[in-house]
Amino acid sequence: MPTTSKSSKKKTTPAAAARKPEFTDAFTPVYVNGVERLAELQKKSLDIAAEQSAEWLNAWKKAFSYFPATPAMFVFDIAEKAVETFVDTQKSAIDLVVEQSHTEIGRAHV
Repeated sequence: MPTTSKSSKKKTTPAAAARKPEFTDAFTPVYVNGVERLAELQKKSLDIAAEQSAEWLNAWKKAFSYFPATPAMFVFDIAEKAVETFVDTQKSAIDLVVEQSHTEIGRAHV
């Protein structure tokens, strides 16, 4: 009795294989543009938050300068540096995500 093997795997037809690059070619630019736009939006939001933080810290510095003995002025400088470091770190992380997205898109096209 001959044994015939029935496979449940579908074989791709040449037409189906031809559609895949068209699909990725159509949606890849939309995806990449979306990631880049979102990254720019997040960076702008961080810049606005940093500006607002700097304004608040400057206002507090000015307010505390009216008091004769204010030994805690250096705390505002530390807070300002911490905000700058936070914003720079977040921007670097955003750039890394954009770079990784570009790398993965490059892998998908190969």
